[in-house]
Amino acid sequence: MEYKNFHRDVLVKHGVQLLGWPFEKLQSPGNMGSSLPVFMKILKSMEADEIRFESLSLEEVQRLDAEHKASIAAGEIEAPKQRKIRSDAGKRKRKTKQRDDTSGSSSEDDEEHVTKRGRSSRESGTAKSKEFVIDSDDE
Repeated sequence: MEYKNFHRDVLVKHGVQLLGWPFEKLQSPGNMGSSLPVFMKILKSMEADEIRFESLSLEEVQRLDAEHKASIAAGEIEAPKQRKIRSDAGKRKRKTKQRDDTSGSSSEDDEEHVTKRGRSSRESGTAKSKEFVIDSDDE
């Protein structure tokens, strides 16, 4: 469930209100500590149907949203933090260079050995080894 931005992401977006929350501040039970009485209070409230969701009309959602914004303006509650803009926002993505394996030549001498980094053996400075077969009948 969304606790941090509950007003925006649940109440306004879906028109649903949470009623009967047993604590003053609506927050994730995981952020309330590891005390068993906290979890037992939530569980007992749920079992007794004290915690429930209620559908709201459009007028009620607008009224609650206006009250929420007034509370933020008055400083009674903290405004939700805006997410930072990514450092690469608005920048073009770098295109990767693709090799064309169908260069037209099928000779084994003309083919380059491609390493894991995508460089050919000629570019990396290491020579491609060639296999020599010595015919023992000629000797």
